[in-house]
Amino acid sequence: MKKIKKALRLNTLVSILLMLSITVFYTGCSKAEGIDEVVDEVIDSENSSEQDKLVVENKMESFMSCMENLESGQFSQLLLDIYDNVENDNTSYHDDLSEAFSDLNIAQVFEGLNYPYDLFDFSNHSGTYIYNDALGKWITESANNVVEILFPIFTNSASNDLEIRLSDVTQEFIEVIDEGIYIPTSLVLDVFYNSERVFGINIKNVKYEIQDEIPVPTDIDIVIYTNPFTHEIKIDRINSKYFSVHYSLDNGSGCTTEIKSDIELLSSDYENLEDKDIKSISGYILINDLKFEYDGNMEYLLGLDDPTTSQINNYVDLSVLENNTKIGELKLIEETDGDYSVVMVFMDGTEVDLKDFDGIGFEGEYLIDRIEGIISRYTNRLDE
Repeated sequence: MKKIKKALRLNTLVSILLMLSITVFYTGCSKAEGIDEVVDEVIDSENSSEQDKLVVENKMESFMSCMENLESGQFSQLLLDIYDNVENDNTSYHDDLSEAFSDLNIAQVFEGLNYPYDLFDFSNHSGTYIYNDALGKWITESANNVVEILFPIFTNSASNDLEIRLSDVTQEFIEVIDEGIYIPTSLVLDVFYNSERVFGINIKNVKYEIQDEIPVPTDIDIVIYTNPFTHEIKIDRINSKYFSVHYSLDNGSGCTTEIKSDIELLSSDYENLEDKDIKSISGYILINDLKFEYDGNMEYLLGLDDPTTSQINNYVDLSVLENNTKIGELKLIEETDGDYSVVMVFMDGTEVDLKDFDGIGFEGEYLIDRIEGIISRYTNRLDE
């Protein structure tokens, strides 16, 4: 029973963090020894709890609007249009297109490639591949260090309106637990529709070290573009026990989200790591100018067999800020019926349960409904 109650307390806290971020919750840690950070001065809000509660609600509403923009963006809309066109295609167009492509040498190479165990010989398969709709076949042209594929994506397309371009590919062979694999250390993949870039992946850098037959990332920088949003993922190993992770999402028009996290370990024996080997976590989730900061002493918290809510609140700090003005803290509480919930303690001392925030609701039901609505165009199609 104690283990069940412990799990409920911890899971409630983590669930709230997931709900607030809407994205993957990256674990992280406190500042490592010898690492300097520039920390902006934080002041306490002088507003009433009602005023600051409205700030949080408005910022979360703005964030959800940004998520709607992501779902309705050009890349997302193109995916839905392609799905609908293929599903409603009463001709053999897409089958003919695919069958003709499968006859090409590069298609046969891909089909027989057991990646990542086999090397993709990019340089020997560079070229431009153009579909001639009138002839019903692909035309191959020579090209240096680039693979370009152009074809009409829709049954009613009047031209080769979709272009896929792959370039700057480098790969490295590594051995992982008695198996050899190839990993891309750089790559640029772009997709254009009607000459406008709608999707892209840029593996700018991948560095690692093999330790105990495990590839340990030391420096990773990947940029993903889903028109109109740019996603950037960075992973840095500061030292053998300290890692830093940063994710950002930006559309260039006021929708910005960042997740900055670090993790510090008690051990660098990666092959045998367990939960108890996490020393501390810290970081932030930034939604435009609303920031959720978290800082947890996991070494002490995970060392407790049955932590109380007071101990959890003592070892995990969750602060809410707007433009470096602290407007409150999140605390875990145990209800009289034994359930657990999270309240926001404003700077004037007022406590408000998160379920009482507009747009969140009991156990995040309003927030979940909103998310389900945003992705409904996808889920409805997949349920058909």
